[in-house]
Amino acid sequence: MGEKSGLTTHYRVRNVFEAATIGAMPDGQVAGDLGFETSFNTLYRWDGSTWQVLIKGYITKWVNPVYSDGGPDIDNGHVGHVLADAANQTVGFEFVVPYDFGTLAAALIVVKPEGTGDMYCRGISSYGAIGQSDVSHGTTGAFDAYAMSTDLINGFYIDAALLNIIPDIAANDFVGIQLNRDASHVSDTVGADVQVLGLYLAYVQR
Repeated sequence: MGEKSGLTTHYRVRNVFEAATIGAMPDGQVAGDLGFETSFNTLYRWDGSTWQVLIKGYITKWVNPVYSDGGPDIDNGHVGHVLADAANQTVGFEFVVPYDFGTLAAALIVVKPEGTGDMYCRGISSYGAIGQSDVSHGTTGAFDAYAMSTDLINGFYIDAALLNIIPDIAANDFVGIQLNRDASHVSDTVGADVQVLGLYLAYVQR
C-alpha cells in the first residue's frame, strides 16, 4: 500500500525479487514488492497485477552516418545518407563507446526507404582502443534480407541486433561500422534508394 506525502509516494516494500528478465520473476509477490531485471538493470514495482517500471537502467546513444557511396540526402526534413539502388553500396558509422558502457542491450539501424520490399544487406565492424590496432576486433556479418515500407521510418536489427558484429566492444573503444547493400541481388526487392538515418544503441551502464 502506498502512502502519499506531498508530491512523493512512499511504498512499503515486503520483498525484492531478482531475475534476468521480468518474465522470469518467481511467483508469490504482493503489491509493493520490487523486482530487479538484471539483463537491463531495470527496477520494477508489483502493483498487484503487473510489474510497473520504476527506474530504467539502460542508456541510449544515437550515431549519425558519416559516409555513404550515395552521399548525404535530405528528404521530407530527414537528413541521412543514401544506400543507392545499385550493387556494393556502403554507409559508414564511426563512434567512441561511452566511458560508462557496460553491456550492449540492443542496436538498431534506422532507415527511410523510397520503395517497399526487402533490402539485402550486411553489417561489418572494426574496433579497438587507443594503442591497439585499428583492426584489433571486428566481424563481417552475413548478408540477409530485411523488409521495409515506402517513406516509413523503419528500424531493423542487423545480425541479431548487431551483437554478432560488435560482441565485445568495451568502454572507450573506437568503433567503425559499415552497412553494405547489394541491390543487384535477387533478394533485394525494394527497387529504390534507401535513406539511412542513423544507428540507435541501447546499453547497460557498468
